[in-house]
Amino acid sequence: MHEVSLVQALFDQADRAIPPHPSADVRQITVRIGALAGVEQALFRSAFEGCKGDRGYANATLVLLEVPAASDLILQRLELETRDV
Repeated sequence: MHEVSLVQALFDQADRAIPPHPSADVRQITVRIGALAGVEQALFRSAFEGCKGDRGYANATLVLLEVPAASDLILQRLELETRDV
């Protein structure tokens, strides 16, 4: 299932975005998926739920935005919650 590799790549992108905020927890990840991207949203969500704990995103929720007539998959937004250090 290629959705697992897409989710792993999504977490890789999030990992690169977080280092400036080491005391932050990711609460929500918003992904824009083009209707022509060839991604099954249900499988993507299942892969996200199955992988998030192993990657350190146990508390994160996923928001999927479908874009008609587009073929891209884009990490649109990361919502972070800061922790007291």
